Amino acid sequence: MREDIFRVVQPLHNSAFGFAMSSKSYHSVAQMGDWTRYSIIFSFWEVWRQSEQLAFNSFPRQRSASDIVASLPPPEIERLGQLTDFLQNIGANRTGHSDGTLIEHLVHTYLILRSWRCSVELSTAGLFHSVYGTAHFRNPLLGIEDRPALAQIIGVEAEEIAYLYGASARQSFFDSAVRGRPYHIVDHLKGKSINVDTSILRSLITLDLANSIEQLPRLKNQHCFVQEDRSLYNMVLDFLPSEATSAARQILGCNE
Repeated sequence: MREDIFRVVQPLHNSAFGFAMSSKSYHSVAQMGDWTRYSIIFSFWEVWRQSEQLAFNSFPRQRSASDIVASLPPPEIERLGQLTDFLQNIGANRTGHSDGTLIEHLVHTYLILRSWRCSVELSTAGLFHSVYGTAHFRNPLLGIEDRPALAQIIGVEAEEIAYLYGASARQSFFDSAVRGRPYHIVDHLKGKSINVDTSILRSLITLDLANSIEQLPRLKNQHCFVQEDRSLYNMVLDFLPSEATSAARQILGCNE
């Protein structure tokens, strides 16, 4: 529609312009008049290994957010709406994240986890995994003193996983899994190690994969992140549910 037009580029003789092509490159060419336009188009492509390109491009076509929502029971959809309203009230819709808003990232992380048949508790932790901030996302919406109040809203289990994910050094998930029992992760907020059981470590690793995959299409130099994540997840595939393992193989090219 006319009100959606952001910029008009006038066709000037011997002129050129460039723009990035992506899933958000909405553009069109106006209808020609009674004259002829000659154009020379140059396209510059970033070259990945073919397997990485195919795997990365195939993920968004698996299931759309609307399809995942439609598969959820009505009470869960209503609860998700209420929790989304809460996130908006504390500013998640006004906070930027990975070339979008934080609330978009959080909701889509929830939906990815549910599409992998993860529990509502783990998926809810995914919905709130950045509210206390993380080692790389230092823009918390809530403080540690708010933990009891949030636990009342989303449940003790979901809040604990959300807190541990935000408070812990990501690398410690993988180091602990490789080292073996007893598992412990590093709380960078408190500067100490925390002992966790197998189910919690599995939840943290699964949540981390969903978090990474959700924002991957919007990151610059995606192939670098794919390579880094592939090396990490090749070590912990046994900790993932089957649907998440399939996603890691398809998107990141992890080993069979």
